[in-house]
Amino acid sequence: MSLAILVGNIHGFRSREWKGASRQSITWIFAGILLLIVGVCLLAQGRAMLPA
Repeated sequence: MSLAILVGNIHGFRSREWKGASRQSITWIFAGILLLIVGVCLLAQGRAMLPA
């Protein structure tokens, strides 16, 4: 699900969908993307710590 959100946002930037957006909106979307990536990394790390 996270990958779908990331791909959708990247596609939005590439297709210039965000062209007229304010600086604050772009800052928020990048903060959200960063938070999503950090969250996925933390979940993967926690999963790796479980006994096999």
